[in-house]
Amino acid sequence: MTHHTPTVDEVLDQLALESVLNSQTVRRYIDAYPEFTGAILDFTLECQLPDDMFDSPTVAMEAAGDRLLDGLMAAHGSTAPSSNPLAVVTVASVEKATGIAGPLVDAMRKGMVLVDSIPDVIARKLVALLCLTREELFAGLSIVGGANVALEHKAVGKPSAGRPMPFDHFLDNSGLTEEEKRSTLME
Repeated sequence: MTHHTPTVDEVLDQLALESVLNSQTVRRYIDAYPEFTGAILDFTLECQLPDDMFDSPTVAMEAAGDRLLDGLMAAHGSTAPSSNPLAVVTVASVEKATGIAGPLVDAMRKGMVLVDSIPDVIARKLVALLCLTREELFAGLSIVGGANVALEHKAVGKPSAGRPMPFDHFLDNSGLTEEEKRSTLME
C-alpha cells in the first residue's frame, strides 16, 4: 500500500474546510505539515484580513498586512513578539470576531488599560483570535503601556494623559451601555 503525501493545495483546501480557524487549528496543521508552514500562515493571514482591505490598495494596507503576518509568525515561534499584538488587526475586526466593545479594544491597543487587570474572559478571546499565548499577549500589551503618555480624551471621566487604569475602571467610564458591557464580558 502506498502512502499519499498531500500537496500544499490539498492541505490548504482541507484547512479551508475547518469549521473554526483559530490558533489550535493553525498549530495542528503546522505540526502536521511543517513543510507548508509559510503557505499555511499566508492562508491564515488572508482569512483574517478585513473583507474590504483590497478595495483600495495603499501603503498603509500593505503595512497592516505585514504587521499581521509578523504577528502570525511570532505566534508560531518564528520570531519573538516585539510590539503590541493588537496593532496587527483593526479595532473593528477584533470587535466583530470577539464581541469585545471597540472602545475597550482601542484602550488596550493604546496602553490605557493595566494589563494585569484584563479579565480572563477578555484575555481568552484575544489569545484565540491572535493565535498567541496569554504570556505573549500580555508581554506585547505591556510594551505599549509605557509608550502612551500623551493620550488626549475629551469625554468626561476618561483619563487625559499618562497612566493606564484598571480594566473595570475603564469599563465603568467607557460610556458603554450596560448591555454592551455584559456582552463584552460574556464567554
